[in-house]
Amino acid sequence: MRTLGDDIVSWCEASLVYISPEHYLNRHVPTITPRYISRFFAWGDADGEMIAAAPQFRGIPVEANGNPRADLLWPELRDLFREQADELNA
Repeated sequence: MRTLGDDIVSWCEASLVYISPEHYLNRHVPTITPRYISRFFAWGDADGEMIAAAPQFRGIPVEANGNPRADLLWPELRDLFREQADELNA
């Protein structure tokens, strides 16, 4: 995909709660896949720093920007897809 001009980005939903950084990195972060991505999106600063420190992520930009699915639970954003949700529920 990159040779066709596409950027490959990644994010993880499992880093909200974890036992330890070592456990998370060993269980949820592959050793090969990161070499193909251009950017990683993290929940927040703590897990962003943890992921950025992983050897396989050296040189890959990591941005802490929340979780789009969880962010839709905020009252301010809840109605963004209200019309489509109502249609699906009907």
